[in-house]
Amino acid sequence: MASLLSLPNEVSLLILKQCLESILKSESLSQSVREVEICTSYLLPLDEVEEIELPYCEYESMMKSLKGKVIPDSLVEHGIDYDDWYKKWHINNAEVESSDEEERDDESGSLTRNRLEQLNMREYQRHLYDQADMMRTGYDVVFTAIAASGISVELLNIEPNSMLMEANRINPFMLMGPSSAILSKSSPASLRQLRISLDPESPLDDTTAGRKWGPDLIRFMYLLPKLSDLELNFQPRDKAGRFSEIAKELYIPTLKRISLICIDTAAEDLAILLMRHYRTLETVDLDNIQLSGALTSWRWLIEIVWSSLNLERLCITSSQAEREAENSVSKAELDDIEVVGNDSLTAAINMLISK
Repeated sequence: MASLLSLPNEVSLLILKQCLESILKSESLSQSVREVEICTSYLLPLDEVEEIELPYCEYESMMKSLKGKVIPDSLVEHGIDYDDWYKKWHINNAEVESSDEEERDDESGSLTRNRLEQLNMREYQRHLYDQADMMRTGYDVVFTAIAASGISVELLNIEPNSMLMEANRINPFMLMGPSSAILSKSSPASLRQLRISLDPESPLDDTTAGRKWGPDLIRFMYLLPKLSDLELNFQPRDKAGRFSEIAKELYIPTLKRISLICIDTAAEDLAILLMRHYRTLETVDLDNIQLSGALTSWRWLIEIVWSSLNLERLCITSSQAEREAENSVSKAELDDIEVVGNDSLTAAINMLISK
């Protein structure tokens, strides 16, 4: 994708559109392609490798491996199996020398930031700017090609790659480009699942374009009229109230399943969003959610959601409540909860009461 997007937008769009159209015309492939994954990962161009110090020793090793490497014709023609790639690629197997200092950084969780700080700051800021611009262009090209080709895609997966995460974060401003006008007229009717990971720390407003974070995300989802399965993840976790902002407005008429991940919020905000979808919602998955208030907040949320919605399953994992004492704040951990009927509901409530 990086090579494709280094071309003029019109050229990259034409290439991708023709690729999707050729898949659509193929009897064997047209029924096989159900998912489009946009995984944002960007490496510095090869001609810049020697100009600046790279943020990762793994990157340096990767570049050395790529330079002068002859790619077998069989891989060009048939591709490579993911498991084979994972085993053969030395970075995946940690076959990279690391210093004691790097190992200590790993243990403290600060390795990425420390290495990024080694970059010349001007070059790093340029990289971040170029990366955001490239991602914005990439989304626009992909969305336009999907709409124009007519390919039947059921799942759209938009997430940042773990490498150089700070330069790969996603915000709603990147999703709303010229392609939105095309999507509004030619919506992908087959697209029913959206998995998206967003950066809650990105600016609230795009002052240049006059747009806002929450409304742009909501407008993007409105472009997917058949959406029935939404997985909304925040990386890093949402402590800035972005979820609470969109919870007041977001409505997806055909939503059957929702999964929410890495959010700090109030029980009332969660309830508002879920109750708005009482006609259609069947499954709710909450993972790594922290509610303000004591465990009574979770009890209230579970009882009101289960009694008000016709759910088949309510699942809560790796979650907690924020408990405020006189001069401190602590977290009360929840045991994992799965409610599928009255018996499991009673068990969940009793567990919360006993804590």
